Formats: sequence, structure tokens, C-alpha cells
Amino acid sequence: MTEDQDSAARLHLFASVAFSVVSGLLLVALFLSLRFPTVVGQLPQLTYGRLKPMVLTTAVLGWLTLAGIGAVYYLLPRLTGAPMWGERIARLNLMAAVPIYAAAALAPVLGLSSGQELLEVPWYLDLLILATLAVPLGVTIQTLRHRTEEGIYVSLWYVVAGVTAAFGLWVVGNLPGVIGDLPGLGGMTTALQRVMFSSGFLTLWVVGIGIGTAYYLLPQETGNPLFSRGLAAAGFWSVVLAALWAAPTALTHTPVPGWAQTVAAVMALGLVIPALAVATNFAGTLHGRWDTLSSSLPVRFAVAATSFLVLVSLASAGRGFPSVASVLGFTATADAVLMVTIFGVAGQFAAAFTYHAIPRIAGRRVFSDFSGRLHLRMAAVGSAALGFLLWVTGTVTGYTWVGAARTGSFVAAGEGWQEVESSTLVFTSLLPLAALLVAVGLLAFGYNVFRSYTSGETVPQEVLVPTGAENG
Repeated sequence: MTEDQDSAARLHLFASVAFSVVSGLLLVALFLSLRFPTVVGQLPQLTYGRLKPMVLTTAVLGWLTLAGIGAVYYLLPRLTGAPMWGERIARLNLMAAVPIYAAAALAPVLGLSSGQELLEVPWYLDLLILATLAVPLGVTIQTLRHRTEEGIYVSLWYVVAGVTAAFGLWVVGNLPGVIGDLPGLGGMTTALQRVMFSSGFLTLWVVGIGIGTAYYLLPQETGNPLFSRGLAAAGFWSVVLAALWAAPTALTHTPVPGWAQTVAAVMALGLVIPALAVATNFAGTLHGRWDTLSSSLPVRFAVAATSFLVLVSLASAGRGFPSVASVLGFTATADAVLMVTIFGVAGQFAAAFTYHAIPRIAGRRVFSDFSGRLHLRMAAVGSAALGFLLWVTGTVTGYTWVGAARTGSFVAAGEGWQEVESSTLVFTSLLPLAALLVAVGLLAFGYNVFRSYTSGETVPQEVLVPTGAENG
């Protein structure tokens, strides 16, 4: 193997950690602008409507997508028995991706927004991002062509599904004119296109690749075999089949046809199945080795991420039913699910894998277990607090709207909006503090990874496959 083994994975993970720190700091600014709009939002660039897509793009593209791609490059040679194809191409792609993703995050702040669900990226940047997503897909396909392992590991399922979904959904969900108006839907086609992109990209790529990495690292960290391949298969196919169909729950009580809303509610409920399957499989894999919860940072983060995954799946399932959506629909409960999915589920999975991979790709031990524990506590408590406060804010808002509509006591618009805002003031006032906890955790993460790369205790680095088989 050449001296460049794992170089692409190493560089992607390092870049992703830098973006994670920035996303944490921006998260604090976001909720400060929500709570103190007349102070923080004096400049148009610092208003909540512009900061939110900046936070999401920095976290989803800059942090989690780069971490996911790094994980793909790490897992491919280990799961296929073949050297990763295109190591140099992957490194060059990273050099292009970092400024492109940074520009995509800055675009909404500068008023260059597409209005797209989740990531408000202008179409010309969409094309560049698509090119960066094509590279890991091509690397995966080419590496699989030369695989020597006869079996297909569970983690490899998620790798293939993830890189395929990331590229395919970016085409279908972002590029203009790809989908015209579908029969019977008219203008609602665009709305469906957007929510299906956001749901699929988060579930199949951002969260899916996290689950795949956890299926790899838990047996590695515990020394136990995977508890149940059958259970893993059931969870995987449930995610693949339900993720896109569950997306229209965000459009309940809109002109979307009733059958689509019903199917979405059922499929959202079905997403609880893979979450429980993952949790059960991880618990079974940890059987007899629960001591690794105290000795292994990756295991602790993976367990925390799985706990958040179950909570998010239950919350998403509940919001899909029309009776619930009539109160909670179009409220901050949607942001509660989104923030916990990003910072609680995917963020913890990404951290688990990063801590697992550092000694193996950098040849250095994780610098500080204390910083790792601080990261976990702050990020987990902060993510849980964000989710709770946003959920309660949305619930109170929904019931205030319903009460106002039924009693006619006030109109929840114009001056009457003050009634709604005052009812949630105590909760929104605490959001910046919750965001600060997340930011402190991510700062500890960035510090720990940087010191690990530069000052960590030297350990033997993994040697993979024979020299001379690298291509590209």
C-alpha cells in the first residue's frame, strides 16, 4: 500500500470537523437572532431567515456530508478487500468541495437563495455541488468492481445506498426543470419535490451513512460480532422504502391529495421500525461488553446517536397524523425534529466515527478523553434541550392558534401575533443557551481532533492492502 493510504478519508474528516465548529457558533447566532431580532437582526444578513439556511448548509454539507464522504473512503477498502480507487481524485475533489460548500452556506446570507427546502442553494452552485457528490459515487462503483470480499457487509449496504441517494436526490430535488407538473398535482409537484429531497437526503444519506458507520465500529470496538444480520436487513430496507414516501407529512392539510397524506403518515410510522431495529441490534452487539460504554468514546457517541434516532422517529411519526398536524403542523415542532436529527443523531454518529478512525488513519491516539466526554455531554444535553424547547414552543403555538380560531379572542396575525409570541417567550429565551451548549461541545470536538492529529500519542497505523493496486 502507498504512503497515501487513507489520505482522502483523513483530510475529509479533518475538514468536516472544522465545519462542525463553525456550524455550532452559527447555531448560537441563529437563536440569538430569533430571541433578540431588534438587536442581532439590525443587519439584514443576521436575520433569522438568512441565518437558518446558513446554519443548515454549514452543518449538512460542510460537516456531515464531508464526514460521510470521509467515512465512505475509509470503509470501502476495509469492506471490499480492494484498494480505494481514485485516492488522488478524491483529494482533489475535497479541495474543490470546501470552497463550494462554504459559498453555498454564504449564499443565503447575501440574499442569493433558491427558497429550496433544507438547503437554499442557487442553481449554479447546485451544479458544482452535484459534481462533488458524483466523485464519491464514482469511487464507490469503481472500488466495488475490484472487490475481493465475497460477502457484502451491512455497512456496505448503507455506503452504496447513501452515495447513490446523495447524488440522485440532488439531481431530482435541486436542479430546475428535472420534474414537471405531475398529473393531478399541478403546482404542488414542486412542494413535493422539495420535501422529498430534504427528507430523503437527511434520512438516506446524512443519517443513513451514520448508521452504516456505527454498524462497522461497534463490532470493532467491542470485539463482538454483529448481533443480527437479519434485523439489520429489515431496518435497512425499511429506511430505503419509507424515507421518501414519508416526506409529505410536512404537507398535511395542504392541497396535496388525501391519499398521499395518508400514505405519508403510515410510512412515517413505519420509520419507527428501522430505528428500533438499529437500537436492538446495537444493544445485542454490546451484550457482555457494556463496559465499553465507559472505555470507548466511539461507543458512547454511537449509543447517544441511536437514542436520539429513536426519539426523532417517534416524534416524526406522531406529526404525520392529520389530527396531530392540525395543531402541530407548520410550527416549531418541525424545527425540533430537524435540529435533533442534525446535531443529535447525525452529529453524534459522525463524532463516533471520527473518534474511531483517528488512531487508524492518523497513527495517533485520541488526545483527550476528558474533551471527548465534554463534547458528548454538551452536545447531547444541548441537542436534547433544543429539541425539547422547540417542540414545546411549537405545541404552545399550535394550541394558541387553535384556541384563537375557535374562540375568536384574537387573530393570530399582525398585532395579534404578539399574543402568540408572548405565550412562548420563556421557551425561546432559553434556546440560545441550549445552542451554546451544542457549540461548546463542538468546540471541544474541534480542539480534541486537532490536538489528536498534531499531538496525540503515537500508535501503530493500520496497513490495508498490497502496494500497487491504486488507480486514478
